[in-house]
Amino acid sequence: MRSLPTPVLLTGLVLVTFGIYHEVWTHEFVWDTNNFVLKNPWLRHPGFDDFVAMFTKYHRANWQPMVWLSHALDFALFGDAPGWHHLSNVAYHALDCCLVYWFVVTLLRQTELPRAEAGSTALLSAAIFAVHPQHVQSVAWVVERKDTLSVCFTLLCFIAYIKVKQRDDGGSEALPLLLLVLALMSKAMAVTIPVILLLFDVYPLKRWPDRVPAVRLIAEKWSYFLVAFAVVGVTLYTQRIAMVSLEQEPLKTRPLTAANNYLLYVRNYLVPINLSPFYAPVPSMANILAPGYWAPGFAMILSVLGAGVVLWVRGWRWPLLMALFYFVTLAPVSGLIAVGPAKALDYYAYLATLPIGLALSLGIVRLLGVAGRLRSVVAGLVAFWLIALSLISFAYVKIWQTELTLWLAAYQYYPKSPYVLRNLSGSYLLYGQVDEALRYAKEGARYSQVGRDWLIQLESSLAQQADKEGDTPPPASEVSPL
Repeated sequence: MRSLPTPVLLTGLVLVTFGIYHEVWTHEFVWDTNNFVLKNPWLRHPGFDDFVAMFTKYHRANWQPMVWLSHALDFALFGDAPGWHHLSNVAYHALDCCLVYWFVVTLLRQTELPRAEAGSTALLSAAIFAVHPQHVQSVAWVVERKDTLSVCFTLLCFIAYIKVKQRDDGGSEALPLLLLVLALMSKAMAVTIPVILLLFDVYPLKRWPDRVPAVRLIAEKWSYFLVAFAVVGVTLYTQRIAMVSLEQEPLKTRPLTAANNYLLYVRNYLVPINLSPFYAPVPSMANILAPGYWAPGFAMILSVLGAGVVLWVRGWRWPLLMALFYFVTLAPVSGLIAVGPAKALDYYAYLATLPIGLALSLGIVRLLGVAGRLRSVVAGLVAFWLIALSLISFAYVKIWQTELTLWLAAYQYYPKSPYVLRNLSGSYLLYGQVDEALRYAKEGARYSQVGRDWLIQLESSLAQQADKEGDTPPPASEVSPL
């Protein structure tokens, strides 16, 4: 599997990644890119005050200075051309794929796994990460630069921490701590990093219980937790307006939604078909409380953790480590803290599902090692699977081309979602199709006050514009919710 030098294989993987995503060159800015990026006052021709603002202020309920810096660089190099901004996202994703390889190699070499097997596992993990359809949203949507950039710093933090702790004499933790800060300045979801580092201390570093007491392990990470808690505080403050109130979603239902989401992301990873750019909330309390909504998720969580504990006792450490990595990493966006109009979004799982890919890679490489005469058959099936994932991703990238293709895709899955209908109406308005815009606005008005408010706003704006300019529709930028 690794007959070619690693740099050559990784270069090939980067080329495959750009091949899958090359059509983003023709894509427009979609969804809320207009508000988050194009209307950000700090990004075009930034001066000293703008750079200060990136680090001391928040924009659209987000404090992400490293992301703003990356977008400012894009504007300096490419101006407003959407294609280049999209290709920058692809470049960050390709970099993340290479870092996945480096991280997995670094992690596995702390174990008894043969060196060649560790390298093959890392390469396959990186390949799955590169081509998986669940990652398309993070790459094809410019706003999700925060995903690709934060995961870059997160993986570097993991690698730096492992390399520091594998030394017998220890070493300075300045570099992993700095990388944690950079990850947090890209996306607050990185707050789970200190907990993941504790998991690495247990396995594969085996610092606890053999070498370091648990209290010391936790105490030595006070600086990591301090930085993480500070960013949690900043995030809770900046996103207070976007948070869903307890009246809208009570505390008692949030663990139920979280359980459902944990299962959703696993299912979307293992069977990545019918992915939606938007997963709408369940329409009623009765639906949320129904066992069919939450019981399968809790069953999955308990089964995976239970099996992990049993295997841990029997000496198999990896399953529990990877399960905890998934559950911990996803916790901030699982639904326990409700933010925004969506129940779930696939970009939340960009890093969290990495251990699933690692588990599959470990199993496949081990199977190839014992397959004997069937080795070529197994290798062929794996190649077919990777090609299938690539083709699904290639097709899914296309729906991110315009506002209209995006919301028509979401409408296929959620034809009664007020949010989807409002944005679909706004998309038609953006392209001057007023009749279709009114049609979907009226449809949305049947389901919620949000839809009714949008219909009133749209009809009022159309009437005012008709009075001024005859039948000419108003500029979409003045009316559209997008």
